[in-house]
Amino acid sequence: MDPNPKSVADLIQFVEGTLQNMQDKFQTAEDSIVKRINDTGKRLDDIEKSLTDLMDHSGI
Repeated sequence: MDPNPKSVADLIQFVEGTLQNMQDKFQTAEDSIVKRINDTGKRLDDIEKSLTDLMDHSGI
């Protein structure tokens, strides 16, 4: 994509391409963040279950 558009059509194409690129990057970042949040939630659930099991075995 030419960063120095020569016409309105070129400018529109450049802006649309830039916006699409930004959207793709934001989507990738969002997907990564959501995955990390979900992974952290699962780990916390596993820790909670382990603690509950330990408390049950120790009679607490």
